[in-house]
Amino acid sequence: MNTEKITFKGKVQWAKVPPATPDFGYEPEPGSLDCFYRIDIECDQKRLDELKKRYSLPSLTSLKTDQEGNTYIRVKSTKVRGDYNFPPPVVVDINGNPIEVKIANGSEAIVSVDVRPIKGRKGHALQLKTVLVTKLIPFNDGGGDDFKDLLAQVNPNELEEGYAQDLNPEPDVSTTDDW
Repeated sequence: MNTEKITFKGKVQWAKVPPATPDFGYEPEPGSLDCFYRIDIECDQKRLDELKKRYSLPSLTSLKTDQEGNTYIRVKSTKVRGDYNFPPPVVVDINGNPIEVKIANGSEAIVSVDVRPIKGRKGHALQLKTVLVTKLIPFNDGGGDDFKDLLAQVNPNELEEGYAQDLNPEPDVSTTDDW
């Protein structure tokens, strides 16, 4: 099977790559290589059109645009119609060390992709192989100290009437006699 390598360079979004947990949509068998890793990387319409023409990429290969006007293509490593099991992509920093944190939107990377013929069908698929993170913004899930810092900045007097009560509830003593 002939494969070619292509690379994309730019900002990334919606990274579901190691060490993030893959989105299986089902319980894989232990030790199975079934996986679904993905990352969206900057790509313009002209390059996508060239790739579609050269490799007969499926029409579902498309670009997404964020609020800032940046355009991204989604590349993934997944089971393709039961024919292939692709291993998780390699994710490293510029020194070749494995990335040990989740990657946040706005990070920058060079993403290596294999272009593979689709068995039994016309066209090719893009398979995510390697993510070389050149500028890491660690993902924060909103918990921990950042959340506490945000709450400390909230002034209950500036919130709408109902919300201030939720932040500083008065104890309801009227029902304590019923205990």
